[in-house]
Amino acid sequence: MKEGKINWKNALIAGGLGLVMVFGGEYAGVKFFKNCVAYGQPANSYLAVMLPKPDCLCSPDRGGKCGSGNNIANQIKYVALSKSDIKHFRKHIVSNFSKQAPYLPDHILKAKLDKTSFFNPNWSEEKIITEVEKGYNEALQKEITGEYIYTTGGEQITIYIHPDSKFATAYGSHKLTPSYFGR
Repeated sequence: MKEGKINWKNALIAGGLGLVMVFGGEYAGVKFFKNCVAYGQPANSYLAVMLPKPDCLCSPDRGGKCGSGNNIANQIKYVALSKSDIKHFRKHIVSNFSKQAPYLPDHILKAKLDKTSFFNPNWSEEKIITEVEKGYNEALQKEITGEYIYTTGGEQITIYIHPDSKFATAYGSHKLTPSYFGR
């Protein structure tokens, strides 16, 4: 701004951004507008900042990558599963399920087994978590959401990923019967 003069173009842009943020229900912090532009406004300030997300700067070609190879998926670091994520698939781990099996009546055990599939019964919980993390990260790299089937060592792991790329759940392909639990 020159001395004594107002830059009306900047004033209108800042006012427009302020309206977007006010009517968007956010007065401070960072939000995403149409999932492509990050904007933020410090509390008690007229200053607003808008930045495009890197993956919005290119259009994927048939190979699923940006022409320049700078696709955001190529920049994703390894994502470890949280305790909450792991909790979502623990019931599909045989060693965990076997703790409750002795207390279930036969008909309830059979019903649960009919609708549940398990990870490889010979795998430890640590191995399962490691393999699910690998599969989840592979899906993130491929920008896949929804159902993703990850194959490792001849085993299939089905992983579900929310549309926002957050982990949902996972399970193996092994079906067990009550006889596995000595019934």
